[in-house]
Amino acid sequence: MSRVILIRDATGERTFDEATYPLSVGGDGCSLVLPDQSGTVLHIGLEQGHPFVQPAVSDPPVWHNHQRLTASSWLKSGDRIQVGESLLLWQVEGDRVRVTLSRPDAGAIIPPASPPPASIEKHPDDLLQASTAPRKRGWKWLLSSLFGLLVAAAAFVMLATPVTLRVEPEPETMSLRGTLPAIELSGRSLLLPGDYTLIASRTGYRELRERVKVEFGKPLNLDFRLQELPGMLTVKSIPVGAQVFIDDVRVGETPLSDHELQAGRYGMRLTAPRYQPLEVDLEIAGLGQQQQLSLELKPDWAILSLSSDPDGAQITESGTLLGETPGAIELMSGPHDLELARSGYKTRMIPVTIVAGEDRQLPRIELIPADGIVNLVSKPVGATVALDGVFLGVTPLKLQVSPGEEHQIEITLAGHRPAKRSIELKPEEVLELEVRLQPEYGVVFFDSRPADAVLVLNGKPRGPATARLKLPAVPHRIEIRKPGYLTYKGTVTPGPGISRTVSVVLQPGDGGRESTQPGSVSAGTRMKPVAPTGPFTMGASRREPGRRANENLRKVRLTRPFLISAREVTNGEFRRFRPIHNSGSIQGFSLNGDDQPVVKVSWDDAARYLNWLSKREDLPAAYREENGKIQLIPPVTTGYRLPTEAEWAYAARFAGRDGTARYPWPGKRFPPDRLQGNYADAAAAPILPLILEDYQDGHAVSAPVAGFAPNPIGLHDMDGNVAEWVEDFYSVHPGGATRETVDPFGPERGRHHVVRGSGWRDSGISELRLSYRDYSERPRDDLGFRIARYTK
Repeated sequence: MSRVILIRDATGERTFDEATYPLSVGGDGCSLVLPDQSGTVLHIGLEQGHPFVQPAVSDPPVWHNHQRLTASSWLKSGDRIQVGESLLLWQVEGDRVRVTLSRPDAGAIIPPASPPPASIEKHPDDLLQASTAPRKRGWKWLLSSLFGLLVAAAAFVMLATPVTLRVEPEPETMSLRGTLPAIELSGRSLLLPGDYTLIASRTGYRELRERVKVEFGKPLNLDFRLQELPGMLTVKSIPVGAQVFIDDVRVGETPLSDHELQAGRYGMRLTAPRYQPLEVDLEIAGLGQQQQLSLELKPDWAILSLSSDPDGAQITESGTLLGETPGAIELMSGPHDLELARSGYKTRMIPVTIVAGEDRQLPRIELIPADGIVNLVSKPVGATVALDGVFLGVTPLKLQVSPGEEHQIEITLAGHRPAKRSIELKPEEVLELEVRLQPEYGVVFFDSRPADAVLVLNGKPRGPATARLKLPAVPHRIEIRKPGYLTYKGTVTPGPGISRTVSVVLQPGDGGRESTQPGSVSAGTRMKPVAPTGPFTMGASRREPGRRANENLRKVRLTRPFLISAREVTNGEFRRFRPIHNSGSIQGFSLNGDDQPVVKVSWDDAARYLNWLSKREDLPAAYREENGKIQLIPPVTTGYRLPTEAEWAYAARFAGRDGTARYPWPGKRFPPDRLQGNYADAAAAPILPLILEDYQDGHAVSAPVAGFAPNPIGLHDMDGNVAEWVEDFYSVHPGGATRETVDPFGPERGRHHVVRGSGWRDSGISELRLSYRDYSERPRDDLGFRIARYTK
């Protein structure tokens, strides 16, 4: 509660509020003016809502309640302060403080300045009366006063109420203020009815001010507790500006001054850019005590010195220029992938791990002259290219060749004469090379019965099926038709310099039917049986390089044997179901060959194809379609379906192996050191931003299926070529290497489906691991599928 201060002195009456403290007392210009004084002789201040008086000079002396004042002293209602002839009365009246100035001799009778007369005539009786009257009046006054005191005391005892006040911890000062003072009796206070204020204080605690209401005939027993003052914490740091967190709550930055904390234990953390976090355990004493900490954070960087042969290479990280060799650069702690680049030389990747405060000098780094570049184009495109006898891919193709050496390039294309070129390039020299291939031809004689049958060559009618044709030496699709006869379909490849004869005798029958039928997709070795033998663990350890957050470990058991196709479904196979399907191309590289894996198909399209295939082979459908949504039919049938994620993982990582495979190739080293599958290799550099620099698989985009060695159970392209749809909706499993899931098919609903395996676009350590998980809801040009079904 804020009190108004009313001052009455020689200059009149004035009022102040508590914001005016401290008050000065003395001569002119002070808050309270004393006569016959100059300058300030004392101050009246306020601390935690309680006033105190403090002398400003030693002369004249200041008296407080008749005791000389030499240091600060608390003020309470009724206190008297005397300076010289001036007397100050300090009186608290509710929400007002009245300060009154008076003089001790005010109103005294002053005798005349002249001496008294020599003699005065007095009557003897007058003298006697004068001598005895004061004595009689004194005894009467004494008796009356004593009687009044006894009556007042009796009335006080009859009206007073006993009050017991206890304060913990024991205060250093305690007073009870009200209209009349209390009488202490045997540890209790006798108080007349009314309102009182209890004031208690102790060092290190907040001042207690509590209202006490005393009523007639109602004794009081009251307990109070003093509240501890918080401790005051000051934190300084090197560097300044460090963020300060106490129990993980930000409280400011250094320098941090007088931050209040209750007594107790705390954890403090300081953070600053480029410095290591500093953690400190605090023990706050409280009770208003000041505690100071001066802390120094350790730098979180070190100096790395590099040199190269030759020097002058630029040092970069993630495209940011850091310096030039020879040079010293400042790096933050942790792993870094530095690049050294100099014109005319190959860029060197320098992986390095920095430990804070530990400067390093790397051995001199040798730079290798940069390759020359050959941009090879053939007419027609699609020719096979070999460099120095090593197959590299098909045209158009970008070749990287070592400088200063002679190299042999051989270009071959079915139906054309081979072409050879010798080249020798300088570092970073670019050669635009165009090779026109000369076609080769062969002669084919067609002899059909009936003789008036019609020949259709590569989808175009060519007249009677009894003819001699000169054709390019490449495979050609032929059909021989006649109404009322079965249509013959086949292929023929002319031989350069030799002739071939195709003799066909058409069989009577429905002209809409064919004389031959394509084989079943599951015939022979195209489907591989898999019989799981026990539980296995999907996912990857947190310590595995390249691991992603959705690869939590989980234990799985497959109880039903299943079949899975040895290769991915091709464009040719899918077009039997949907003849108009086109997998497209990428910058002139075709994805649409009959023997390339089908891509740009949705998960639903794959399921529809599998139902069509089941119907062709008299198997029950695995899926049903309702309201445009395709769902697996429960219980799961033996019809063709997509493999579950667990089946795919078992077939790729566990089946036929002694342990769990991390990569498709043996061992745990990345990148592959041998030809393994179709990934983003050097042939894909013109169309992909990230490739495996030193890997050559010869295909810029997807390759014909089963073109690379199979895994231990005979499955091709479980890594590389194209990624694959699987049955499950996508979710991130919570993990749990001890809880076992049996024959999982994934969540019942979701937005995306799981995608497993890598493809021709992939080159990173994450994607080329067999535990890599992706997801999609749309078709992609690097996403296809393979087939699975239960055997029973």
